[in-house]
Amino acid sequence: EKYTSITRKGLALNEQVEQYVIELDKLNSIINGIEREMVFLKKRYEQAVETRNFTGIQLIDRNDELCILWEKSNVQEKLLKRGEDVMAQRDEDVRSLNVELSVVQHQLHV
Repeated sequence: EKYTSITRKGLALNEQVEQYVIELDKLNSIINGIEREMVFLKKRYEQAVETRNFTGIQLIDRNDELCILWEKSNVQEKLLKRGEDVMAQRDEDVRSLNVELSVVQHQLHV
């Protein structure tokens, strides 16, 4: 009877060990799946960071180009304004000379 009792306990322990082994296999399988998912997510994250960095560099480049274009535009506007001022002065000079010409012509006819 002691032998049977010990055998039963031994069988029960063996069964419990088998259940633990099955449970460990399940947990290892879950862990392996999660690790694969983590590797996949890490790759996606690295790609996203790389894309973000590339986009950031492009943004900086476009911003630099925009600043250069604004500077060129400002220079062109200043040149245009200077040209318009010179043209206005020339128009005023022409008007003044026309008035002088009229005076001289009037004096010649008198």
